[in-house]
Amino acid sequence: VTTASMLLSGTATTTRSAASHTPTASVMSAEGSNCAALAFAASEMASTATQEWPARSRARAITVPARQLTKLGVPTKGLELIDASGLSRNNRLTAFALSDVLRVAAANDRTKILRELLPTAGAEGTVRGRFHTKPSMCVQGTLKVKTGGLRDVVSLAGYAPLADGTYRPFAIVVNNLHSVGEGNRARHAIDALAASFSGC
Repeated sequence: VTTASMLLSGTATTTRSAASHTPTASVMSAEGSNCAALAFAASEMASTATQEWPARSRARAITVPARQLTKLGVPTKGLELIDASGLSRNNRLTAFALSDVLRVAAANDRTKILRELLPTAGAEGTVRGRFHTKPSMCVQGTLKVKTGGLRDVVSLAGYAPLADGTYRPFAIVVNNLHSVGEGNRARHAIDALAASFSGC
């Protein structure tokens, strides 16, 4: 997997800060899709650890994946796992962690299949209706991504294809959105940025 990185302003979380009123974006390319992907990859990569230390409580169910992520070199600063499902609005997850999970997953024999399981841009799942216009249509049918979102958050993470046949993992999260219009504009910008990772 080719690696290179870019970070834009802000620290991405899965919820909006009550003190903030301006949309902020956090992006990490080349290392990404939401809490579900994190849970999938972390649980698979932590299988050995959970056999050695069975999760007999909610606390352990959260602690085991977090410790395994640290062991694998995934940055956990800003990471707060309130539950093991990703459904709590109190979970906090950075784009750094998302992108690194996908990077590690791509290099792991047990989890490298994750890339193929992700929806194809413009063709499947929640991205079926996206990537059909410029400037993002250049990755239609090739970009492997998963969306994520809450009322005030939109995100996209996955693998951007490169000219040499490799893939660039990335994660983009935008929070503090206050209207449907802001969300739609954020998705359009996210799609364009994701396409740029493939050199479009």
